[in-house]
Amino acid sequence: MAVFTSFKDYFFYLLPMPMKKLKAAVNKWAVFGNVVGEYFDEAAEDFRWVRRQTMLNTCDDEMLAVHGNERKMPRLKGESLEVYRERLKSKAEVARLAGTRRSVQLAVSSLGYDLCQIEPYYNYDGDRWAEFMVWLRASKATGINDLSLIDEKVCKVKQASSLPNYGAEKAQGITIVRSVILGQRMVPLCGTFRCGTYPPGRDEI
Repeated sequence: MAVFTSFKDYFFYLLPMPMKKLKAAVNKWAVFGNVVGEYFDEAAEDFRWVRRQTMLNTCDDEMLAVHGNERKMPRLKGESLEVYRERLKSKAEVARLAGTRRSVQLAVSSLGYDLCQIEPYYNYDGDRWAEFMVWLRASKATGINDLSLIDEKVCKVKQASSLPNYGAEKAQGITIVRSVILGQRMVPLCGTFRCGTYPPGRDEI
């Protein structure tokens, strides 16, 4: 099958054989194809550009704000464009799994903490069965280090009856305030854990 890189070549290919016998310089059909071909090529490139902008994987960085507005997900303070793109892409899956442990993990991962781990708190205190622990870990530095913002995203997708606690590894370079007050409730950063302490040998749950 013939492959064409321009509309004028494709146009000339479609002509019946008798119309191709004249030299291109005097062939009116070839001249016509050369003239309109440039417009068609430009239009085709414009259509391809528009198609790229409609998809999160291929759109320009400037278009991320438009996709974010459509999803009511503005870019967060300190959030890199790479993390923002991944967070927008994960919205549908996070919403589908809302109320599950997996949704919490996806929500935290989309903020740049791709190695985060979620554990039930009763592993450490059997009386605290309705709580869970979010260990904030990242393979590379993330600009999102506001605990109140992270907690807000977690609370949107967690099970309504559960209470989150947060822990961080100092070695990861995560700088988060120790605690944040939300209304009348104090949300501890590490619960009963000392910051920089991570439960050794635990596989992801």
